Amino acid sequence: MKQKTEKISGTIFPKKLYTQREVDGLLEKKGRDLSSQVIVAEEVAQTTDIKKQLDKKTVANLVKKSNRILVSISSHAFPFDFFPNTLNVEEGRITIIKRHFLSSEVLRSA
Repeated sequence: MKQKTEKISGTIFPKKLYTQREVDGLLEKKGRDLSSQVIVAEEVAQTTDIKKQLDKKTVANLVKKSNRILVSISSHAFPFDFFPNTLNVEEGRITIIKRHFLSSEVLRSA
């Protein structure tokens, strides 16, 4: 089924004619609304920046705490031990390092 579309011809008149003062008042009101929206957007941006900075500080503090060694104990045999074993006690874990040769070592974390 085809629908017929009718063309409406004629002139469209506005419901009200505005004076220049009314137009200026409407434009000023629209400008105030836009400026208040800009202010709100800037406040949101500032709060997100503050949250990002707090998150960065929190992560930096967590990294600092995770790598903080409380006690480190090495095994040295008298007179020389070229490959000493090490026990590191950190805030969140205990690491045992067993050295066998110059650059070879075994790490165990608990």
